[in-house]
Amino acid sequence: MYTHWPSRVPDRSDSLAVLVGTAGHIAPSELPPLPQAAANVADLKQVLTGPTGLFDPLTVHTVVDPPTPAQVLNILTLPGPTKRGLVLFYFAGHGILDTEDQLCLALPESIDKPRDAARTGLSVNSLFAALKHVRAQRKVVILDCCFAGRALYDSAVGDVHVLCATGRPYRALTNADERNTGFTTALLRLLTEGLPDGPEFLDLSTLYRRLAVLVPTTPCPSDDEPERTLPAPRHRTTDITEDVALVRNTAFGTSLSRTGLRSRAQFAQRVAEFGRRDSSPRSEYVAHAGTLFAEIAADAMSVFPRVDPQVLRYRRAHAALAGEAGNAARAAEILKGIIGDLEAAAPGGGADCKADRLSLEHWLNRVPDPNTPRF
Repeated sequence: MYTHWPSRVPDRSDSLAVLVGTAGHIAPSELPPLPQAAANVADLKQVLTGPTGLFDPLTVHTVVDPPTPAQVLNILTLPGPTKRGLVLFYFAGHGILDTEDQLCLALPESIDKPRDAARTGLSVNSLFAALKHVRAQRKVVILDCCFAGRALYDSAVGDVHVLCATGRPYRALTNADERNTGFTTALLRLLTEGLPDGPEFLDLSTLYRRLAVLVPTTPCPSDDEPERTLPAPRHRTTDITEDVALVRNTAFGTSLSRTGLRSRAQFAQRVAEFGRRDSSPRSEYVAHAGTLFAEIAADAMSVFPRVDPQVLRYRRAHAALAGEAGNAARAAEILKGIIGDLEAAAPGGGADCKADRLSLEHWLNRVPDPNTPRF
């Protein structure tokens, strides 16, 4: 069984969080309003300082629609411990590019033109430069904006852990009828719902691995692209920052419950969906999804009857993914076990057994013949 690396839990007394959102814009800016940015800031603070959060409400500062970069950067140097354990900076809003294609975080009066971006916005270069003067063991920046991935390559990024909603060339997306932006919706859901098979504390590494699957498989359709999904997030980690925890895992210890098993299965299906987006139908993600379902099915059978409807769904999903990943023999083996258990439980295996026999025949026909010459 996989053992999670111990998470590093920040000390509430010496941690600092600065949560910034630009929701509205005024002249001379022509950027559209983004009300979700304000909701992001409010909701993230509630999670970080709530019952499962690891931050003291007194050290979490929120700023919505800051008029100048100084109003943001000055908070990073507020009086506090000689050396903080953790400094977290979060931004939600528009991202704009300067003449050097460097990322700037849009403020209410920011102008989305290369020659004006740095002058009217907060450049990430300035942000990272300011963080260099902040004495802290670990520094984390989370950016939910267009072109956020450009921050990963900024010359001043230094020893900062950076989590971005998008890669370098991509725009962040959101559904207009959602309370939060697309990326932050996924982040908040993980922080609040937790992971049944996750560690006691949710650290940045665990969060990113989940977000890397969940975000790009989240639909975000438009009139021109009805099949569009959210862009994939990116991150940059240094030393031990990836083990920094943000909240307690609310679902810790529930991996064998029905709810926990269902949650694990839903994620495994998303892994398979992510794999099918690859050019090869037998991508490693589809195979990994099969491995996840093998673990889920085994755990389910350890606490529930082998022919329990929920258990059977996991076993059948395991068989289907094994076959999809190219292992028809394994798929057939799993189905034989299912049919045997059903026949032992009821004469003829019951009504469901017919579909399992058809699936078995399907995969048996695809098992390679060892006598067939291979060239």
